[in-house]
Amino acid sequence: MEENRDLWNFAVWQQWNLKIYHESLTADNITGQGTEQLYTDVFAIDDAHNVVEWVLPTEQRGFIEMQKGTKKYLLPTAFLERLPLKPTSVMRIQLKKSDKRVFHLITDCKRMKTPSQESKRSFKAYVDEYNPATHENPEVWTFHKLANIAGLYKGVKCGFCSEAAGGKNANGTVLNQMFQNVARVQVPSTAQFYNLLSTNRMVVFDEFSSGDTTAIKLIMNSILMVGDDSPEFVKQTMAIGSQTNSIDLATKSVLFTYNRPQDLKDPKKHFDARFPNPAAFQSRFPQLLLPGKVTSNMRKLSPKQANEIMEKFFPEMNEIVKETHYFIDNLHKHMHGYDRLLCGFKGRHLSNMEGVLDALDAYCETQTEFNEWLVRMNGWVNDYKVNLRKFRANPEDLGSY
Repeated sequence: MEENRDLWNFAVWQQWNLKIYHESLTADNITGQGTEQLYTDVFAIDDAHNVVEWVLPTEQRGFIEMQKGTKKYLLPTAFLERLPLKPTSVMRIQLKKSDKRVFHLITDCKRMKTPSQESKRSFKAYVDEYNPATHENPEVWTFHKLANIAGLYKGVKCGFCSEAAGGKNANGTVLNQMFQNVARVQVPSTAQFYNLLSTNRMVVFDEFSSGDTTAIKLIMNSILMVGDDSPEFVKQTMAIGSQTNSIDLATKSVLFTYNRPQDLKDPKKHFDARFPNPAAFQSRFPQLLLPGKVTSNMRKLSPKQANEIMEKFFPEMNEIVKETHYFIDNLHKHMHGYDRLLCGFKGRHLSNMEGVLDALDAYCETQTEFNEWLVRMNGWVNDYKVNLRKFRANPEDLGSY
């Protein structure tokens, strides 16, 4: 049992990631601010080390700088959606004739997409065995798993509030090691946020309210527009960062994970106290208070230990990734079509939680079980509101919540 638990250790998945993606460029290799740079001409370096002027094609003048090891790359923004990728054709260039830096301009690449393998078992059986940590509230742990898988299946926008060690980021962290498409950030600039959405399926703002107040205010409008799936976000970012790629926001997930007021000691640091215009945020992003914390402890492993465990479980880990990929791509095929009359989400909240509801529909074996989950979710939304009202009424009495 202990060995099986080790399989889900983040350090072990990190070693799996290094083995699978060691020759690939991923979003983690983007350097600087991650904003697009526009070039009309560069200087090509031929095999004889001659430096000659090179005029770039009109459709290929926007690039993102990347680095892997000692090599610097220029990735055309048109290739961003292919990350993680392996360059198959490059040009050695300099940005200026006098420049000492050599870049490898990627002219073609291969997308390093993890293969999918159809599962022979139900979605419920898969979820119940996936990342089998123990939690004070087993339904909350199941919900965390469902919500993160749903976030890669269909655009989800919401906030999860819990006590420290509640497990709200654990599953997203493992999924990023599998697929390299879950970004965990605090407070990016608008241009950085755009880039994160360009290169990832899900962006998780972890303890967003711990960031700088000015930075929070600057990105507020962008967050609200993303909550609306508004094309205005793309237009705004293009104006700021000269971006040329478009983003289908409906396919992107944005989650906020943060601690309860009573866990922060300082009431002014709580999410709803720091976010400018909280009513506008609350009208777009459902907020749930998820009780309990993870009670199983992961061993602290050295890189060598983690690598040995990874090699031992490598075939099993590959099967987990293939099956996870299958369910992310095909979740709709496993839905039962239960009615959602007891669902408390309306309007934009319903749209932004639809992916989670779909995952629950696929997970539950009966309408009765599905209804129980809807009532449970309604309770978590109401618990958040009650906790917030108590916080506002008496912010100093944190222990009474």
